[in-house]
Amino acid sequence: MCRILLCCGCLLVAMAMTGAVPPRRPSPAPAAPPAAAAIVEAYVRACGGPALAGIDSETRRGTLLRGRTGKVPLETAAAAGKWLYRQVFAFGDQVRYGFDGADAWIQDTEGVEAMSEQQRLDLQLLLDVQAPLRLGALFPELAVAGTETVGDREAYTVHAASAGGARTELAFDRETGLLLRAGGMLLEDYREVDGVMRPFRVRLGESDEERHLAMTLEFTETRHGEAVDASQFLRPEGALPFADAPLYRSRREVAVGAEAMDACAGVYQHPDHADVTYTVRRWGEHLMVERTGWGQEMEIKPESETDYFVRFLGWDFHFVKDAAGGITHLEIRGGAQAIRAERIR
Repeated sequence: MCRILLCCGCLLVAMAMTGAVPPRRPSPAPAAPPAAAAIVEAYVRACGGPALAGIDSETRRGTLLRGRTGKVPLETAAAAGKWLYRQVFAFGDQVRYGFDGADAWIQDTEGVEAMSEQQRLDLQLLLDVQAPLRLGALFPELAVAGTETVGDREAYTVHAASAGGARTELAFDRETGLLLRAGGMLLEDYREVDGVMRPFRVRLGESDEERHLAMTLEFTETRHGEAVDASQFLRPEGALPFADAPLYRSRREVAVGAEAMDACAGVYQHPDHADVTYTVRRWGEHLMVERTGWGQEMEIKPESETDYFVRFLGWDFHFVKDAAGGITHLEIRGGAQAIRAERIR
């Protein structure tokens, strides 16, 4: 199914959540660490305490940013411990993760399959607004393991295990009581909405952003108490259709001669990093580019003799001519990135 193919742009949010735990800095344990039950109680209070029980539904909208390739839309809905996450990816392929209270499933453009318990628990911690009240039921085994530093915050580390044997680590802010980390998922930018605290930014993975592996979820809209169609939580049948691509427009590749490609070949200097260059060369009928640190070349496709693109990354490469017709600069645009690299040889 497309969600496991990192190279085609179909990022699986739940898979990323259950990936390797990001590096953390252990902190000296306090003289008398609190019991797990006390940490959970503080977490419930921090999230709103009695106000949590009064939230009967939640809908959220936001975006997912993968590296620097641009933001794509996401939507969530939750009610009575049931939830749904819907993601549209850069090329219009979709994925939905749902839980009806008993059955957890994943649907994408190829079909439907069961969700693992680990994926379900990760998503429940994020999507179920009342998850703090259910923490003991989600993880009957909780044991304080010490402390750690998450970002610039000191936190208690708790080892958690579900009844089905799924295991993870939870890190709770020692001062506020809020959940800062669940496995490899970092929860940030908590804000109060209708008396409860919700994370408005979630980071997944640590990587070189130039390689487009790190992901950030940002919620821009949170609503409580709206009518939610319970049927959307039920396991569906069949595959999802493709949606309109939110990032990439249709591209038309044209034939370009060797002379025009040779004119673009050269080495271009990054404007902000002296040790970073872009090397462009012709390889037969193809124009290749390699950035310092990539470790490999990639082909850029021509739309004209001076305009090229990489469809997967959503990057445009524009070779700038001077009055005499020689190439002087390379402009690279993609997502939030815009670079003007001067030709140095």
